Amino acid sequence: MTARPFHDLQICRVGTAAAPRAVALPMPRQFVDAFASVAARPPRSGGRDVLPGSVRRARAGRALASLCVALLALCSIGGCRKAERRLESEPPGASVWSGEELLGTTPIALPAGGGKVVLRLSLPGCTDQVVEVDPGEAPADGVWRVTLTPPDRGRVRCESDPDSADVFVDGEFRGRTPLELRHLEPRAYEVSFMLAGRKTVTQTLDLSGGQAPPVLRVQLPSLTEEYYRQQLEREPGNLHHYCDLAHHYVLEHRFDEAMAVFDRAVRQAIQNPGIDNKERLWSEMDRVVEEQYDYGDEAAVDRARRALAKALEALLTAHPDAPFPALHTTYVMALDSIDQRQRAQEAYERACRRFPLDQGLRRLRRLGFAAP
Repeated sequence: MTARPFHDLQICRVGTAAAPRAVALPMPRQFVDAFASVAARPPRSGGRDVLPGSVRRARAGRALASLCVALLALCSIGGCRKAERRLESEPPGASVWSGEELLGTTPIALPAGGGKVVLRLSLPGCTDQVVEVDPGEAPADGVWRVTLTPPDRGRVRCESDPDSADVFVDGEFRGRTPLELRHLEPRAYEVSFMLAGRKTVTQTLDLSGGQAPPVLRVQLPSLTEEYYRQQLEREPGNLHHYCDLAHHYVLEHRFDEAMAVFDRAVRQAIQNPGIDNKERLWSEMDRVVEEQYDYGDEAAVDRARRALAKALEALLTAHPDAPFPALHTTYVMALDSIDQRQRAQEAYERACRRFPLDQGLRRLRRLGFAAP
């Protein structure tokens, strides 16, 4: 190996302890000359040194001491310092505040030592961020990094009934309900809700005033419902259309609307005793009581039964002489299904006196009802 000239010696340890980097530092010339003057051994005749050994050793010692001082000075400039701690932000250039004191802008060096300090970063166009700097829990590289984000200029929650509808904002798909829209500009938007089997609903969302409504909620009308309604308008004397529409409402948990349709159908049958499809009507109402619909949990079933009992009570009060034993039978069963046994017994006795030979009423005795 070829020895390098002494004046080409390099010091490579600079940077932080966590991230050292190599930098070439040439040896100061005065130290190289001092050491070289001792290292040189001018011979004299006979191969013996000119200077006595004690003198040479003294000079070499002084040169070596000077070299050590130089090395220590270079070390203090480079890698012997503690790792620098910094605070950075993305984007950079954020003002860093400690209370009411402005410390500078990011990236910024943090003072060494001390305890925890709470700093606030502020940048135009972004939301202020607060960070707690704890020197005892510094990141591995000694750098705290904070991401600054633009503020929400508008936030709106989109909901639909039924849910899972596609949401389009100015023609661009943004997700499915329930959905939260963020970072909306202060202007007007066209928000459309689309779902298979439902009518598309479009609403204008106007944020030009700067204040966004917290929730944008829409009802998506059923195309099936629209069809049944059209059929009912064309043939108002066909009980099948009433039953189809009421059935649809029950499945959607729109029980009050379903009972209103049943009410119209029963009144149609009372006004026209010879009307067809009455059996379908009684069967459709019985399904609510007997839980033959797949329309929800126990709470939903209870709501439907109570709505039916209320609707039938109003009908029988308005039409006590209605010539339909099945109407009374369904009413008795509806009361019994909601734990109104005493009222059900009283209704059963009235029905038996009105229709003493009806087989449907007689079958209720198997459920424990007593004839008058």
